[in-house]
Amino acid sequence: MTHRRGLLARAGGTSVATRLAAAVIVLAMFSFLIATFVGIYTGNRLGEDITDDQLRAMQASSALEIQGSVTGLLRATTASATSPMATDAIAEFKAAHDQLGSIPLDELQDEAEQVLESLREQYLEPLGGEDNPELGWRDLISPDPASLYLQFHYAALAAREGIDPASVDDPLDGSEWSKVHQTFHPSYRDLVEQQGLSDLLLVEPTNATVVYSVAKRPDFGTSLRTGPFSGSAVASVVEEVLADPEAGVRMSDLSFYDPALLAPVGVIAAPVIAEGQLNGVMVFEYPIERFGSLLTADLDWDGAGIPDTAQTYMFGSDDRMRSIDRSFVEDPDGYLETLQNAGTLSVEEVATIVAAETTALTVSADKTSLAASRDGDQSTISGSNIGGHDAIRSVVKLDLDDVDWWIVSEIQTDGARRRLDTFTKNLVGGAALFIVAVSFAAVFWARRLLRPVRAISDQLVDDNFVESLEIDLPKRSPVEFRKLAERFEEMSDNLNGQQRAISEVRAERLLLLREVLPDSLAEHIDAVGYEADTLVAEATVSVLTVTGLSDLVRSEVETASRSLIETLHAALDEIATEHGVERIKVVGDAYFAACGQGQPYLDHAPRCVRFALDAREAIVEMGATHGFALDLAAGIDTGPVTVGMAGGSRLLYDIWGITANNAHLLARGGRSGEIRISDEVRRRLPAGYLTADGPSDPAGEPTWIVQGSAVGSEQ
Repeated sequence: MTHRRGLLARAGGTSVATRLAAAVIVLAMFSFLIATFVGIYTGNRLGEDITDDQLRAMQASSALEIQGSVTGLLRATTASATSPMATDAIAEFKAAHDQLGSIPLDELQDEAEQVLESLREQYLEPLGGEDNPELGWRDLISPDPASLYLQFHYAALAAREGIDPASVDDPLDGSEWSKVHQTFHPSYRDLVEQQGLSDLLLVEPTNATVVYSVAKRPDFGTSLRTGPFSGSAVASVVEEVLADPEAGVRMSDLSFYDPALLAPVGVIAAPVIAEGQLNGVMVFEYPIERFGSLLTADLDWDGAGIPDTAQTYMFGSDDRMRSIDRSFVEDPDGYLETLQNAGTLSVEEVATIVAAETTALTVSADKTSLAASRDGDQSTISGSNIGGHDAIRSVVKLDLDDVDWWIVSEIQTDGARRRLDTFTKNLVGGAALFIVAVSFAAVFWARRLLRPVRAISDQLVDDNFVESLEIDLPKRSPVEFRKLAERFEEMSDNLNGQQRAISEVRAERLLLLREVLPDSLAEHIDAVGYEADTLVAEATVSVLTVTGLSDLVRSEVETASRSLIETLHAALDEIATEHGVERIKVVGDAYFAACGQGQPYLDHAPRCVRFALDAREAIVEMGATHGFALDLAAGIDTGPVTVGMAGGSRLLYDIWGITANNAHLLARGGRSGEIRISDEVRRRLPAGYLTADGPSDPAGEPTWIVQGSAVGSEQ
């Protein structure tokens, strides 16, 4: 660096402070003369750019949210359909449905009359059935015994009591179908609420019969192939999946659906396949609000900072809107009157909008937007909007496979122009205008003056502190910048050495982590650190304590006993892998495992119970083979857990929290051969598990002892 230290001595020129003072005085003399023109011109251009950027920002944000929401819903449908729970549910619901189908129709006359009365009040009148002779009860329900039975016990009785059918777990009718319903319905009802769905259906593949529904609407219990809704969008998507299950999940556009009482709904359906065999179809019905709320800011445009003359909406391949128009929300009567007077809407279409309380699927997008969608024009364009007002808009097509949707963001020209006029008036104000002009000029001058700083920063970025840094400044650069360049060159040499040392240490640390941990976990720790714990809202922890292990450890043949213990742990690891359970740690005679903290299984509790049952059988068999009386005492609990690294200098991947503690206490408090589970775990077990009352835990909560499973241990 000796040759660089001469820069300061050879440098000439004045200081930065002197140059700043001289430049401000000179610029102030000219700023007043040019400020008005520059301010107005720049203000108008800036206003246009702001409007354009605002439109594109609204459009990009909405498009990203819609596509992300669709992708999330498709993934949720696929995940739910591929869960073993879906296979079990369809099989059990179908078997129970077939039992109900054998009931003679003449035994259901009273039930049928009450179902018809309920349909008349809930569906025929709202849908115009009383005035439309072409619409009757046979358009809404099939005269199948099972369908009539289920509609009576789950829909008609609930309507008579004024309660939501989806809230009914068991109508106490004593049927096998209700027993199955009590097992699976709470989980599927929670899934509908979490995903914002209007309904979830399970359809068997033979006759496309809806053997289960969360909402219990008129399509519940009917055949989508031959029943009253065989021509609906739901039936069409289900038939597509049944015809080609290998194609996977399918999605339909929004459409009016009679069971939803004129509410626009869409359909996502996925095949339920197990062991290469199609077992049925899982159907998600999503309401228009599922995506429309993202476009309308939940009807709170002011709270979202959207101007009063701007909006974002969506339309489909039939040119009709897929969301509600803001003008309709703010002034329904005036909006409908305007469109009707313009000849855009017929009397029947107005009635549909009033009944459905939305412009979706009835009102067409404006001609300018439709032309842009056909031409693929994504530039900002002008033209009349739906209400006849001049507007600036931007149109883009969403990147979706199964549906054609376009996003339109628009702002009325009057609203955009009003902001520019306000800006211009404010700009022409004397002293404020002069200050703004001086500020613009000062910024331009400062950028030129600080070119040496940019030269330093550019060379720092280019060299990236990898090679020896030599900064070449422009001629006549101020003395302060030349001195700064020398300091950066010295700092570069120091940082190069430090960076090489850090890289070497980090590489050694990652190599050490990979020797003791899985690669994915090692890289995660290397990236975020040891303290990055993860809170999992819901998982199941299983703790196995091997009884008789102390006798094995005290045996004289130390090598043989150690080999047997390693074999035992390997066998438990293999069983855990088969059930999707992950071993966490082994402490003495306790084997800690968990499910749901990594991969989000819906059935993590049954998996852990099946794992404990198979582990008990393997431990007893292995002990008998080697002449030792081995058995296990297991404890299982479900709830929130925290996973991460622990142990300080002794690195350990661990899981902790009240759920892990409860499982450990259950295992320690159990007798040899007992599998004790918490009340939460028992609630999540499907039908077929044999349990008995167990002693209360230390907190006084009930526990249960699993005696076996009639359904076996298959996944």
